[in-house]
Amino acid sequence: METRDEAPVCRADLKTFGAVAAKVDPDDLGVARWGPFTLNLADMSYRFRVGGGKPGGPGGFWFMVYEGKFEQQGGKWVALPFEMGEHGRGR
Repeated sequence: METRDEAPVCRADLKTFGAVAAKVDPDDLGVARWGPFTLNLADMSYRFRVGGGKPGGPGGFWFMVYEGKFEQQGGKWVALPFEMGEHGRGR
């Protein structure tokens, strides 16, 4: 997996869940989850959620959900550019 330090999911984030295996829900076999990512293999889409803070904590909390598609290019799976989906913040 490739990423950038300034991306919503950065190299430091990958160290957090890089050794964790992807999980497949037996009730939803077309969907795999890994770290902040959800991959829908049936429609070749992905989404991931990032956020910070805690409800009631100093500065409140925030989150953003990004969604995109992936496809095969030159024998590799490539994530196409994402768009912001849900987002919010609160106290």
